[in-house]
Amino acid sequence: MFLAYGAAQSNTSIDAIRKIRLDNLERNYLNKTIRFYIPGSISVEGELLKVTDKSFIVSENNSPSTYSHEDVKYVFIDPSFNDLLMVFAISAIGGASSYMGALILKDKPDAAFKGVATSAGAGIAGLFAKAGFYKPIKIDISGEAKI
Repeated sequence: MFLAYGAAQSNTSIDAIRKIRLDNLERNYLNKTIRFYIPGSISVEGELLKVTDKSFIVSENNSPSTYSHEDVKYVFIDPSFNDLLMVFAISAIGGASSYMGALILKDKPDAAFKGVATSAGAGIAGLFAKAGFYKPIKIDISGEAKI
């Protein structure tokens, strides 16, 4: 199975892989905000309007701009407000479950113990949620097949 996968990937041209990835980018992220770096480490952010064979057309400040994607290896999708809400919700669930755990562990926990347990649970859950859900999506459009 792995041999078949490797043989299929090695016979696929870099241009074909890049074209497929660019088509997927356009299909999945059209009219959404993308970010990428052009040569010179200049960051470009805008709403994706179209992907052509040679360039991205993005809307910057309600004005369409064209950028060549020949030297762009990665496109980033920054986290949205919904991702931030997910982090807060998971943090709240972590705090509530830690509070309930404090009630189960001790017969009559004092307010300080409940507060520390709730804060620690919310903080730890928030850190894990931020690491898991609130980070940019990195899309490889380089055309290189990683086997």
